[in-house]
Amino acid sequence: MAEIDMGVYNRLFPYYIEACAVTQYHKRGAKPGGWGGHATIFMSGAEIDPGAGYPRLRLASAGADLPSSDSGVGVSVNQIFTNVNWVAVPGRLDFFRGGLGADQVLDNSFYEAAVHRATSAGWFDGIAVRDALVRQKPHGMPLQEFVVRHSIGTDFAMNFARTAYCARQPLSREAVGRAIAYLNAVNESARTRGYIWDAYTNNCSHVVHNAVAAAGVWDPKEARSSGPMSVAQDVMSVAKAIALGRMS
Repeated sequence: MAEIDMGVYNRLFPYYIEACAVTQYHKRGAKPGGWGGHATIFMSGAEIDPGAGYPRLRLASAGADLPSSDSGVGVSVNQIFTNVNWVAVPGRLDFFRGGLGADQVLDNSFYEAAVHRATSAGWFDGIAVRDALVRQKPHGMPLQEFVVRHSIGTDFAMNFARTAYCARQPLSREAVGRAIAYLNAVNESARTRGYIWDAYTNNCSHVVHNAVAAAGVWDPKEARSSGPMSVAQDVMSVAKAIALGRMS
């Protein structure tokens, strides 16, 4: 089946959320990523708020060029972040393919160009990462470039190292606005209280699930703090959901 023309799709459905289950990170010559893979969303009708100083979204103006095949914003959670929960990357091509065209080959020079383009674009400006990771930064490398190098293949250019399986849900402008409000609240909370990722109770899938829930597609899922009690509460929540036929 031929790949869908996103320009045509966006003219028909200018507002949507695309939820993606993403495979385990595999970079040639590097240690594989976590067995759980990754989860992200891509949103049409949303754009980055350039004046916020940290990752924050807003609804695109009604007159924006939404039918463009490369409009929209990708949102990704990363466990290395400490003062935000997620980062936003503009454009389908950069978010999924790191700018790699269908007729181009991914080699070292293209990979390096993608790293430097993301660094120069400032997508990760204002984001702090774990101290233990910062201590591994090579001398002389700018911090933002270091963060980008630990984010490529996860937060953007996902197809460099992963396969994404996505489901696209057309929505109203108001529904996308509710999802944006949820995502902004999550990052505002992380700015105030910090962000501590947990593989079981507060990971990328919680944010993806709850952004879609905020749009009215399904029930929300509670993101909890780390610890055995939170894991037990998650297990009980799943059992209750199965019994009632609802989302946990």
